[in-house]
Amino acid sequence: MKKVIKVNAINLDEAYFRLSLDSADRLNMDFILEKLRKKDSDSKPGWSIVFNNIKLKNSRFRLQLYPYKEYPGWINFSDMRLYDVNAALYNFRPGSDSTTFGIRSLSFTENSGFRVNEFNADFRFSKQFLKILDLEIKTPVSDLHGSGVQLLFKSFEDFSDGGFFEKVTLLVDLKNSSLNLADLGYFTHVFQGTDQIVRFSGRTKGTVGDMKMKDITIQFGNSSVIQGEVNIN
Repeated sequence: MKKVIKVNAINLDEAYFRLSLDSADRLNMDFILEKLRKKDSDSKPGWSIVFNNIKLKNSRFRLQLYPYKEYPGWINFSDMRLYDVNAALYNFRPGSDSTTFGIRSLSFTENSGFRVNEFNADFRFSKQFLKILDLEIKTPVSDLHGSGVQLLFKSFEDFSDGGFFEKVTLLVDLKNSSLNLADLGYFTHVFQGTDQIVRFSGRTKGTVGDMKMKDITIQFGNSSVIQGEVNIN
């Protein structure tokens, strides 16, 4: 008999969540997932759990990836802190290999000052990937739409010590999106202080330092347009 725990609704007000990865590459919630998926002595599968609806209001979230370092002025992927988190999550399913859930009306402010007014997507993550599918993101100055963004990596340690720019592969597919480069300034110092709207459609693959763009249309300024394929390295 399949063992399933279903929770219909959870409302959390001013909650605090902390997800951390230690030097042994283990998440602080691993022991919970291991208990849920642990098999009985007769080799039957363990319990599975589903949260149908989770609502967050005025909450906080912190993600720490060992080794922790300071990156003042832009998003620190080894110690990411979100404040004023409001969201509706549905079909939250923690699993043995990956966790999946849907996100609607997510808004937050990151410790760096980066602000998201609305975030809608289907979310999947494991120790080797982070997939944000059917994506819609609105910030005070940008509006992004598309099939999604995928981050591929060998372990969470790839995000530490500046590894995000060299070790994490990005798969991006966006349509009719507008991005203010000021938002990119929170991810890389190259664009800090830049206030320029770029309209973008297309697909990209690669690391930040070695990126290939296909079927792209990039429009900036009054009449400047780039179309075709572009390699950045």
